[in-house]
Amino acid sequence: MRRARSRSAGLPPAVILGHFGLAIAGLAVWIGYLVTTAAALAWIALGFLLPVVGLGIATLVQSVPETAAASATAIAAPAGPARTPMPVLVIAAHGLLAIATLLVVLLAAVAAR
Repeated sequence: MRRARSRSAGLPPAVILGHFGLAIAGLAVWIGYLVTTAAALAWIALGFLLPVVGLGIATLVQSVPETAAASATAIAAPAGPARTPMPVLVIAAHGLLAIATLLVVLLAAVAAR
């Protein structure tokens, strides 16, 4: 039988580090595009952003609290340290900035062709 992962355990470090690492790599490629104006670098930066968005959405989905029915049927896991939820305003601002970043990179890549 599979054991349910405890919600108090938090997100897997690979998701968070992958999200952050790919975002930094995409930023480095984007800076390279701004310096050289090579259209290929703009498209590569956009390619880096797509998995960043996917990992960000995975982070958001995993941080949504379970419903009462789902938590009642889940296998009881040992209680771990309680984690403090992030403020909704911070999450919303991060999401809006991510959408703006994705649109700016997409428009710049299309214009640079």
